[in-house]
Amino acid sequence: MLFDNTNFGELWEVSLNDSTQTLIASGGSRGDLVAYDTSNNTAILSQTDSMLRLSLPAGSSFSTTNVPEPGTLALMGFGLLGLARVRRITSR
Repeated sequence: MLFDNTNFGELWEVSLNDSTQTLIASGGSRGDLVAYDTSNNTAILSQTDSMLRLSLPAGSSFSTTNVPEPGTLALMGFGLLGLARVRRITSR
């Protein structure tokens, strides 16, 4: 499962098996994931006006994935284009 705390005050559970989306909570404010507490398998989520603790179902666990920012990907793409151009110019 993937949990998404949106900037629209909604908390979604997304199944990684079949992409089923389930709205868990709504009506909050802008949210961010603050921290994992692996000692009791919970996550602490912030809202503008409150802090929430999310408990996972039995057998579930948290993991993290680093996702590059779009700007980083664009910069890397421009760098690769620049290298390709320099190579093309020097091979003439």
